[in-house]
Amino acid sequence: ADTPPGCWLRIELRGWGDGTATTGWYELGHWAADDSAVHRASVPGQEDDRARVVGMGVDPAPPVAPGAFARGRGLDRPYVLCVGRIDPSKGVAELVAHHDAYRRARPDGPDLVLVGGGDMRLPSAPWLHRTGFVDDEEKHAALAGAAAVVAPSPYESLSIALLEAWSHGRPTLANAESPVLEGQSRRSSGGLWYRGGGEYAVMLDTLVRSPAMADAIGRQGRRWVHATCTWPRVREAWLGVLERASWPG
Repeated sequence: ADTPPGCWLRIELRGWGDGTATTGWYELGHWAADDSAVHRASVPGQEDDRARVVGMGVDPAPPVAPGAFARGRGLDRPYVLCVGRIDPSKGVAELVAHHDAYRRARPDGPDLVLVGGGDMRLPSAPWLHRTGFVDDEEKHAALAGAAAVVAPSPYESLSIALLEAWSHGRPTLANAESPVLEGQSRRSSGGLWYRGGGEYAVMLDTLVRSPAMADAIGRQGRRWVHATCTWPRVREAWLGVLERASWPG
């Protein structure tokens, strides 16, 4: 969060059950306007250098028949994919506008497929496809067949869609207005990022017009997911945290 000059912010958490407080207040973090990082203090005496972000596990990508999603949906052109709630707060309106401008400049560019629920009104365009909710099998088929997977939300704490795209070896394109999405992309080397419609067009064009490079970027993301997001790795990290908490010395 951006802290106004001369101000400080603090986030606290308290447990509740049946309408009654079950714990005291725990300070999760505090920072001032001139701080470069959040100071975490969720447990009395906890030091920042002892905090650990474990992350989450991702199931292995299931086998998918090449082109299964496109055949099932009657798509005869390459497509980029957005998975998640179809809502303005998720950056979907800006994504559609960016892609519209891109297709006007590049009529031979890929279509845009939106997978997910939501009642947001969308324009009618031959390049825009909305599926609504789909089951996991079709979602994975859509991910595996995409030229790229787009994460347009400016407000994300973690994008599972990016992790699942990388598990299929597909490159991603993330909204850099979300530092989290840009950070995921940088750490994994599995995707590019953009700010605004101009960068969206350039980065998307880079991926779709250089399929060999796009595939290589996707493979980098898959290697990163296999190295950091498997359930055994997450379990090992949690056990390590619990061991250190049990033996603070």
